[in-house]
Amino acid sequence: IWQFGEMGYDFSINTCEDGSIDQGCRTNPKPIHWEYMENVNRKHLHDVYAELIRVKKEYPVFSTTDFTMSVGGFQKQIFLNHVDMNAVVIGNFGMTESTMEVSFQHIGYWYDLFTGDSLMAGDFAPEYIDMQAGEYRLYTDVKIGDGIVTAVEEYYNLQKELLVYPNPPDNLFNIILPETNSISTVEVYSADGRLRLSEQIPAGTNQWQWIPGNKITRGMYFIRHIDDKQIRTQKVILK
Repeated sequence: IWQFGEMGYDFSINTCEDGSIDQGCRTNPKPIHWEYMENVNRKHLHDVYAELIRVKKEYPVFSTTDFTMSVGGFQKQIFLNHVDMNAVVIGNFGMTESTMEVSFQHIGYWYDLFTGDSLMAGDFAPEYIDMQAGEYRLYTDVKIGDGIVTAVEEYYNLQKELLVYPNPPDNLFNIILPETNSISTVEVYSADGRLRLSEQIPAGTNQWQWIPGNKITRGMYFIRHIDDKQIRTQKVILK
């Protein structure tokens, strides 16, 4: 994990001390942000990392050599098998809600590590599970935790402070920004950490448009909104 990555660190590994991005700055000192733990979203991410580390250390199934994967496309699934316990990892890496078809290893109850909820897997038939964009779940056939969030829907609603649509776009992105009483900044980064655009936003403004143009190549980008209280980041796909 790159430093503070378990709290959603907002700075590229190539960040220079003056705030610019350059591969020559990879080993330069980076900003320290212990205040991240005061942010409910970052604290949640920290708790997810902590729980994953715990179960990996305590349960042999997470180091098994008996596994199968289906990781092509946005819907990804990993099936782990062990004499003590079986596990299923599923994730929706797409930008929209989708329903995943999951064939659990056997009939019976399966427990979601992150919510504490359970489901009954039927015999010889897949389960259809609705997944929010970016949502992931870890099911085991032995209960190994009581959950670390009270409601998945409640948590995902917290992420909607910075809204981008359409995503993927036709030729522009519309961005809905949280209103602030001071000047804020919107930045666009490519997947390699390069700053592509930086623009100041007047106080009280809550809408902004990004028109990539012909010089911007297709791929993944990160739109970052920075105000005097918080940094918010949204991943977008440019087709």
